This record gives sequence, structure tokens and C-alpha cells, in this order.
Amino acid sequence: MQTRAQAVITSPTDFLVAAAILFTNVFVLAQRFDFVSFDSNDPVSTKGSKDEDLRPVTPDDVGNLRRTTGMFGSGYLEMLARQITAELQHIRNSIKLGETRELVAKEIRFGKLTLIKEGLWDTSKVEGLPRLSLLSKGSHDPPSLVIRPWHQAANVVSIREFTNNAFNQHHGIQSTERYGIDTDPDGDGVKNELTRADVTAVTLWQASLQVPGRVIPNNPKSKRLYSRAKRCSKRLAAAPVISQAFRWNAPVGFYRTRTL
Repeated sequence: MQTRAQAVITSPTDFLVAAAILFTNVFVLAQRFDFVSFDSNDPVSTKGSKDEDLRPVTPDDVGNLRRTTGMFGSGYLEMLARQITAELQHIRNSIKLGETRELVAKEIRFGKLTLIKEGLWDTSKVEGLPRLSLLSKGSHDPPSLVIRPWHQAANVVSIREFTNNAFNQHHGIQSTERYGIDTDPDGDGVKNELTRADVTAVTLWQASLQVPGRVIPNNPKSKRLYSRAKRCSKRLAAAPVISQAFRWNAPVGFYRTRTL
């Protein structure tokens, strides 16, 4: 079966562009296995070849290939998510018993939220927000409406939470702020592998990464190569998606384009 990338790769230049797009991909969910071996003689669940129900896994279903979120400019993305969250919560707080209001922030529509006369929140018509952001126990416990900008399913709210997850899942390093002080949850004989200060430092470093800019070459041959790579990138990225424009308080110098 031909993939979308294969369908548009017709030259070495196209191949390089495809490689640039795919090189940060990860196989999510495969980390639940100790070490993937596909050894049919291995009888232990999630050790190397069988899933939680002791069914043999294959390269097609052992993990889910996903394109990871770029961390350059992640601080701006989180701040944008916070701004949208604040606007949605402002609308939520203005809703009176029996009222329905449209949830619109940065010109992005998130459906409608209702506070019914019995004092319960009706989130059935809210769109684009994950389940965790819609949970409610009554009028005094409204849905948070928090924008969670990280992960495919929008389950992670901040760079800090993302950092705690990534160190554990991808590096086998557990932080004290999540697993406690003087604990050894993975049994490797090492305690306090990552302090709260460590997590703070890594979080701030990621949040301060600049938004990527474009370096446009002056050399005619390089310009042609750049234009061709750009067209190929657009073909690879082409997909039926719904996008809406939004405005936010972008800092001075947010958009950067340089010419060599």
C-alpha cells in the first residue's frame, strides 16, 4: 500500500523533505512493553510480544506512529492556550440558570454551554475540548474548559506536565514531584532521579525556545531548491482539515524571517 509520503516523493529533494517531516515521529503506546521482540515463544503479557490480553502483536499494531509536536515556540503555544482558556472561563462564569451561551475565543468556536434550571452543566454541545475539561459535578463545580495543547488527544495541559511524562516514558527517569521524595518506583536502585528544581529548569528551557524562522537564501539555485522543497512540503502536509483564524497578543519579534 502506498503511503501519502511515497505518493509525492519523486526525486532526492522530495526524499529529503519527507525525511525532515518524519524524523521526529514516535511510536506511541509501544512503551508499555518491556522490550518489543515479537518473539512468539514469550508468554508474558506486555513483555515483548503479547499485549494485555495475551494476543500477539505485530509491527502494524504494537504502537501508533505519530508526528510529535515541535517544542520550538512551545512557550508561546502554552500562553495562547492559557489566553483561550481564560476567555472561555469568562463566558462560562457569566452564564445564569437556564441560559445557553456560545463559547468563542480568538474567533474559534467551541460550541455551546448550558446551565440548566436544575443547576447542572450541559456540555453535550461543546466541541473541540477533551473529556477532562468538561467534567462537572454541579453548578458549584463547573467544567474547567481548559485548553490542553499537548498530545494528540489533548490530555496534557502544560510543558511541565509534558516534561514529567516524557522523562518517565522515554528516559525511565522519575521526578520527585510526581513520585515522591526518596522513592524508587522503577526499582533501578536510584532514588530522587529528578528534583523539582530539575523539572523547573527543563520546563523553562523549553518554554524559552524561539519560534522557528525561515532563512531565505539569495543564491538563485538555492532559491529554486527552497521553492521546490516548500511545494513538496505542502503536498505532504495536505489533508482535509478545518482551520480557523485567531488573534492573540503576539510579542514583538514573534515572526522572524531573515535573508542570507
